[in-house]
Amino acid sequence: MKKLLLTLMILLSAVQLLAANFSVYEAGYPQIRDTNVNITNVKDVIYRRGAYIEHNLYMSVGYDFNSWFFKNYNELEFQWKFSLPKEAIVHDLKFWYKDSLVQAQIMDRWTAELLFSEVSSPFREPAILTRGSADGNGNVAYEMRIFPLVRGKVQKFFLRYLVPARPTGSHLRTWLPIPQITGTPRGADSLEIDVHYDLNVPGTPYFIGTSGVPFNNIPGDSLYRAVIHTYANQFIELVLPSPVTGNFFMTAFSDSANHYYQLAVLPPGMPVRRTPRNWLILIDYSVTNTSGMTGSLLFTSLKESMMQALSASDSVNMIVAYADIVQANDRWLAATSSNLDTVFARCTGRSFLRFNSSQELFAAGTQFLQNQAAPGEVVWITNRIDLPTTTGGGQAYAEEIESHFPAGTKFHILDLDNMSRLRYTEDYGYMVETFPFLSALTRDSGGNLFFLRFHSMKTIFDALFFEKVSHYQEVEVQVRFQNGYSYNKQLFSLFRGYYPLDFPVIQTGRFEGTFPADVTVIGRTADTLALRTFQIRESDVVQGSSQIATAWYGHHLQELAHKSQSTWMVNNMIDLSVHSRVLTAYTAFLVPNPDAEAYYRRLQELQNDNDGRYNQPGTGVAGNGRVPDHLFLLQAYPNPFNPAATLKIQVPLKLRHEQAVLRIFNVLGQQVRRWQLTVPQNGTIEIIWNATDARGGELPSGAYFVIVQVKDQVKRLKLLLLR
Repeated sequence: MKKLLLTLMILLSAVQLLAANFSVYEAGYPQIRDTNVNITNVKDVIYRRGAYIEHNLYMSVGYDFNSWFFKNYNELEFQWKFSLPKEAIVHDLKFWYKDSLVQAQIMDRWTAELLFSEVSSPFREPAILTRGSADGNGNVAYEMRIFPLVRGKVQKFFLRYLVPARPTGSHLRTWLPIPQITGTPRGADSLEIDVHYDLNVPGTPYFIGTSGVPFNNIPGDSLYRAVIHTYANQFIELVLPSPVTGNFFMTAFSDSANHYYQLAVLPPGMPVRRTPRNWLILIDYSVTNTSGMTGSLLFTSLKESMMQALSASDSVNMIVAYADIVQANDRWLAATSSNLDTVFARCTGRSFLRFNSSQELFAAGTQFLQNQAAPGEVVWITNRIDLPTTTGGGQAYAEEIESHFPAGTKFHILDLDNMSRLRYTEDYGYMVETFPFLSALTRDSGGNLFFLRFHSMKTIFDALFFEKVSHYQEVEVQVRFQNGYSYNKQLFSLFRGYYPLDFPVIQTGRFEGTFPADVTVIGRTADTLALRTFQIRESDVVQGSSQIATAWYGHHLQELAHKSQSTWMVNNMIDLSVHSRVLTAYTAFLVPNPDAEAYYRRLQELQNDNDGRYNQPGTGVAGNGRVPDHLFLLQAYPNPFNPAATLKIQVPLKLRHEQAVLRIFNVLGQQVRRWQLTVPQNGTIEIIWNATDARGGELPSGAYFVIVQVKDQVKRLKLLLLR
């Protein structure tokens, strides 16, 4: 039975999860949709949880009902379709119902959707949140539905999710949920942000992607507050101070059964090898593709670093793309101060264009190197954005360029583009669109790759000319505890496949054993391997919250989603999801209707069930208590239940001493249990059902339907079993 249910869930999910819109707010009647929804208020309360960022979204929505089709309706169903990065861990939903704040329950998705869509129930569950699967852009579709959205009333709800921080040298970055709240046509026009800070991690947050938005410090609440005016297709990052001091930061949390940790650690350093080199500088710069940069600033920073780092044993030349190609010299020049002055004098003083000229620049560079007896290394400084964006296209273009240069030419690239959007790819995560090509050209030749959007000009030029390795292509972190081990680990960074030496990587995992922990960090390039080892003592560890465990469960479930989705695997994922309250494609958050509990409690007060009771193993049946003569009622408590539910039937006077048949069905319509008995004189039947079938076998979690029939009178009830 359980296997059949889960198999059907998988098949249904494969169909349902394909369709997903991005950031759409809708209100609709069955089969009809209208977009006149007003997002009246949005607030994001942000906490740093170890090396992760927690977003707490408080939202209010309303509907004006002025559309011609809906002007005669007083309530509609609301839909919110949005996307989050696939690394996001959604783990709480709360809902304001009348004067109460109700926390959602998490259960298998199919059951939740059946319960939410049960229109015949007098107490419909007011809200449901479901999750789709990741698309090729690294986004996961979510859908929230609310019923009813009432005329003239604002509905409030709360959504919480965790994301791994995007670490840079001394900061942590996180995307603000602006695309999620600026759906058309009436998305939010502002976002209020509260950033709670830790006094032990000093620093003021700031934004990337917008300017002129100040933070107000509220010391009494330990938070910074700001308001951003939002619009569609706006992408803004929040930058927070990093807790990483020295080489690492570790936080841990333990519950009654397990130990969890997060470790942020810097890659190992590389020894500097100072040898004479020949440098060919190619500059291809468009004035439209870089913010906060001028040609004079570029040349000043470049010259200053070359003067400090190079000596007469090094050689240089420079070629710059203006309206025509300008070349400093037709041969290598010793990197003396006077020669560097000559090079920059010949190549500066002109205006850059509004477009790039890479082809002409490469042709001149190829011709120069082919005419020299001594080989050289190419430093390509560019902000070109129309380069190949696919892995295959990037590799092919890189090979074409390499084929025109002398064999063995090493390419270093400084990407000055800091305006174009980052794009998500399965291979690298969020990265500049041109990264497949840039990484292919530098990786194949053993060169360095730098990005102005992540490092300062001085940091880049100093690293380049002092012969420091800029990044690793692979990083591995090994953690060994005393008398134990770490396992089920995940590794995160600013992006995959490009690990700058001054950017931490984040590992989250579970562990057994005690401190001190021995840590080995390994960095690899195409031709280099470096490692660093150190110990972490218990006194070095910062005590974390339960969110450390939530982060681990969230990413563990994401790893399981990539494995073969057998019935056993889906069942395991559902159990883990319910245990950890982490939303998956196979589960849903369902907000229970508080009025239903109060209603059934009032019915229970009508009964007197203190007389004798007849019990079977695991199941009880009894006739007792008093009821009003005219009532025919069926109720269950608790509901949802685990491990047993009490079913109470109240039969009208005219049907007493008749035969009553009670049957329980699963969601596939199969009968799993049946009783037949005579209605007692007092009209009350009580059955204690322990969620087993007729043979005593345990039934799986899910929805079940109870049907009681006495002559021509029938009552129905839905039960929810949560194991």
